[in-house]
Amino acid sequence: SARKKQVAPTAIAPASEDAAVRVPRGSLGLLTPREERVLELMRLGHSEAAIAEALRIDPVELSWYVEHLFARLGARSPGQALRRANLMGLTPDERRTVR
Repeated sequence: SARKKQVAPTAIAPASEDAAVRVPRGSLGLLTPREERVLELMRLGHSEAAIAEALRIDPVELSWYVEHLFARLGARSPGQALRRANLMGLTPDERRTVR
């Protein structure tokens, strides 16, 4: 008997754009530690130059990380990347943070 190929279910997070963001379930939280740090520094409003300096990497290397981060999130801008990361649960929800 032939075995059916199992396809990972997808989680759909509504986006502010017309289409929903489709992410394979199980891929959430699978950004590299460096990508997570870049995302966090972007969320805090740092410029790319400041992020490169904070991470002690060349700005060209940072642009590589940003490009891959955007591709993973299906984003074309820092704002869109942050919105999608938030919708996917990849950024802290400050409303739930206990102070």
